[in-house]
Amino acid sequence: MLAAMLASLWAHKRRLLMSSLAIVLGVGFVSGTFVLSDTLKSSFYSSFSSTGSGVGAVVRHGGAHGVPAGALDRIRALPQVAAADGTVEGVVTVVRPDGTPVSSGNLPGMLASVPSDQRLRSVPVTRGSPPSGSRQIVVDETTAGDAHIAIGDRLRVVGRDGDHGRIYRVTGFTKAGAYSGAGLGMSPSQAARVLKATGYERVDVAGAGIGQDELKQRLSGALGGAYAVTTGTAEVHKQADDATSATKPITIGLLMFAFVALLVAALVIFNTFQILVAQRATEMALLRCVGATRRQVFGSVVAESAIMGLVASVIGVAAGIGIGTGMLALFHAFQETVPVGVPPFELGTSLLAVGVGLVVTMVAAIIPALRATRIAPIAALRTPDQPRTRRAGPLRVATIAVFGAGGLALAVGGAVYGDVLGMIAVAAGGCVFFVAVLAAGPLYIPPLARLIGAIPARAGVPGRLAVANTVRNPGRTAATAAALTIGITLVTLFSVVGASAKASVDERIADRYPVDYMVRSATSDSIAPGAIADLRARPEIGALAVLRSAYGTVNGAKTEILGMSGTQVTRLTRRLATEGSLAALRPGTTAISADYAARTHLKTGDRLTVRTPRGGTSTPRIVAVYDSDFVSAPVALSTEAFAHGFGAVRAGQGLMNLRPGVTDDQGRRAVDAVLRQYPDVQAPSVAQIREQLSSSVNALLGVVSGLLGLAIIIAVFGIANTLSLSVLERTRESALVRALGLTKRQLRRMLSVEAGVTAVVGAVLGVLLGIGFGRAVVAAIAEMSAVKVFAVSYTQIAIFVVVAGGCGWLASILPARRAARASIVSAITDE
Repeated sequence: MLAAMLASLWAHKRRLLMSSLAIVLGVGFVSGTFVLSDTLKSSFYSSFSSTGSGVGAVVRHGGAHGVPAGALDRIRALPQVAAADGTVEGVVTVVRPDGTPVSSGNLPGMLASVPSDQRLRSVPVTRGSPPSGSRQIVVDETTAGDAHIAIGDRLRVVGRDGDHGRIYRVTGFTKAGAYSGAGLGMSPSQAARVLKATGYERVDVAGAGIGQDELKQRLSGALGGAYAVTTGTAEVHKQADDATSATKPITIGLLMFAFVALLVAALVIFNTFQILVAQRATEMALLRCVGATRRQVFGSVVAESAIMGLVASVIGVAAGIGIGTGMLALFHAFQETVPVGVPPFELGTSLLAVGVGLVVTMVAAIIPALRATRIAPIAALRTPDQPRTRRAGPLRVATIAVFGAGGLALAVGGAVYGDVLGMIAVAAGGCVFFVAVLAAGPLYIPPLARLIGAIPARAGVPGRLAVANTVRNPGRTAATAAALTIGITLVTLFSVVGASAKASVDERIADRYPVDYMVRSATSDSIAPGAIADLRARPEIGALAVLRSAYGTVNGAKTEILGMSGTQVTRLTRRLATEGSLAALRPGTTAISADYAARTHLKTGDRLTVRTPRGGTSTPRIVAVYDSDFVSAPVALSTEAFAHGFGAVRAGQGLMNLRPGVTDDQGRRAVDAVLRQYPDVQAPSVAQIREQLSSSVNALLGVVSGLLGLAIIIAVFGIANTLSLSVLERTRESALVRALGLTKRQLRRMLSVEAGVTAVVGAVLGVLLGIGFGRAVVAAIAEMSAVKVFAVSYTQIAIFVVVAGGCGWLASILPARRAARASIVSAITDE
């Protein structure tokens, strides 16, 4: 029996090629994900260990201000310490000395201190020299290349030390290393001054002739329990673990897409063995005649699948090394701080990937193997027939009803419940409902195929024959289309979520940004007064209202209090107030946010007890409630009352509209002309915010669609494989229609239409399922995300259907060519 099985497998090796490719791709994706994860982990540890190797210990303080300068002096005074330096990091803005943008816009970047002692330098200087003076700076190679910065250039750096910043000379280039992904570096003292740091985030220490553990003990004893001291090795491992942990969501996400690819491959395998078992009915009946038992027949089919799965999985693991290396190179191209390295060979992960492919293949072949055991020995005496459609028996009806109702109940319940559990319920509902879709395939395929094939059927005999072939065995057509249905369902679902996200963004921007421009600082909580005055002086600007904030006490609790001119804000927009009117805001009155009102059960007409540093205690009356999404501060006072209570406080935010008749381009040029003098001030327009958010959604959808494209590619292999097996099965039939006058070209057209109709059937079903479950997903995530509006991009969906039909046509090319080349005489006389 083993010899017969091996001979059969070798005889049908060409028939199993497409199915093997499906497993190779699925396992390759799984293996590639593991390779990516293992390579990232290995590369991070290697990169982090190679930088900052002279750091023997790291000191941190649990307080809000970090390690004070006095503690750094005490550390340096210890005889066991060879060198010590503090580290600070923060956001700054960089422009040219004349205020012109460094590249396409002002370059906001992360500034980090660069230790003067090379032993402590975790960010190596690759060219030039490290910053030593008070006006020197280094730039990482990526930033320098993108912004066309050369050594010797002068840059204006704006941090928290002033409105216009100071000019620094570039002395060298660095590469991001272990402790910092910063693009800019200064000496520790200069970085602390620019960032107005009152302490150091940590202190790196190099020991003087002692081990790391002993250095840690000496530092802990000298500094006391308020300080946390770790060894340099432990710090490197912590940093590497943190960096690796940050990539885990990516790995999990890729594995989810790999699971989808394997599911599609399993459907392809199932369909392949189902057709092969039907085609080999006579062969298996003869085996039964010569003494093979049902168990042996079952074992032979499963063994064939095991051998095929093992070989394809091993090839898939090898392909996964290339896929993982490619994904790593792609990540590095988008973010150069992601290290690259030689993919390590992990025996455990390789065996796991092989095991996954082997199990998926064998499980997919179990049902066809069981059907093979039902072939009676008497079947060897009759001519094999085409498998026919079975009527909807009680088991099929029960399966459709139970799984269909269960899937819908889970999806609807998850959509109503929402939150993470709701999302899980919707996903589970989709999986359960898909079982009902597969079971109902033979019932809906004939009418759906006739409907979709109505147009090509009118084009002549090839079209009518193609539609007839599609509906003749609806079970096979359903299984073939199911693989494509999964891919199109997921692509459509994400398209619906993306379209809903864009619609939600537009609606949210209309509510949350009811003005033309938002004026704010890039690096601090306040805006330069000169910028406000210069913007107001521009003739293109219609109205500009400033918001100031400080902390006081409201009803006994420390609360952020906003100062605004209600009249100016009302002139800008009336949509900010959800209750009452901000125009009534004056001394003796107050306004509160909608969130604060809901939390404290306050309403207009109530009074608050407000205490400020200079104004003492007052009891203003609430005259308005404003939108919390637009202004988050819980309580607002009039400009006069705020100044009386807090004194002179610089503006933290500005709301600005253009004059009527001024175009967006004119307004943008006017605003940029002013802000060129104030590089720290930013004024994004509503159009820019919308474009940025839409671009982010499009980028995410592009990545998701690309990953799901693998499932669609596997589905196309499945269509090609099924069509190839069908061509072999219908050799005599094709020869007869050729003998009756069908030309080679018409035969090829018939097979192309058949594949196209099958693909469009799967695509249409996937679109319907994707829209339905996309609606459930949007409802489920509405409470925990900004996606609250349901929308469908019908143009994208139409493209999906057209692309699916085109893929079906492509899948038919080789089988159709092979069928057309077959000899009519030999095909008719062949038994």
